Amino acid sequence: MGILLQNRLHTFRRGLYYLFLVLIFTIPATFPAKAQQTQEQIHRNSIFLELAGNGGFYSINYDHILLSADNWRLAGRAGAMYYSTVSGGVKGERTVWLAAPLEVSYLRGRGDHFMELGIGLTPLYQEYPEQDVMMQKKEIVLLPVGRLGYRYQQRKGGMFYKAGFTPMAQFNNERNLGRSKFLPWFGLAVGYTLKK
Repeated sequence: MGILLQNRLHTFRRGLYYLFLVLIFTIPATFPAKAQQTQEQIHRNSIFLELAGNGGFYSINYDHILLSADNWRLAGRAGAMYYSTVSGGVKGERTVWLAAPLEVSYLRGRGDHFMELGIGLTPLYQEYPEQDVMMQKKEIVLLPVGRLGYRYQQRKGGMFYKAGFTPMAQFNNERNLGRSKFLPWFGLAVGYTLKK
């Protein structure tokens, strides 16, 4: 029963990954050609630091406006997070988290103020001490992430802010014994939109 459940969850995670890739490449094709007209008028590249959010603890990110029209935008984001801690035991066991948050966001609003709806996937590498065996356990977990929030981003470039509710789902993690887990989470970000 355990192996069957593990295989099904592995297949489900792989399916989520492929769905995410399909969405990234097909959503832009479904928007009208009008979106391309205003794309040159805005500065599209941003770099930002997000506390909590898709990376868990924090993440350093690159964001790019893929499409833009008068009152909406479509953005893609990729980032990285590394966190390590050592426990105080005799062996000084180390726990490591390495994540690469990926997200596609739909922005709706006027001027510089936007509501942000996003869907993402955060591959997370974990290395932690296994309690009974005295060894380091290593695993990769895929965390689907959603976003509902606010974004301030100027068309001409400059400071960039956003805050949002970023719930995560966790499937088949060894630490929670194969049970799915919903993690209500939040993110607060500050960065800079490059002026070409």
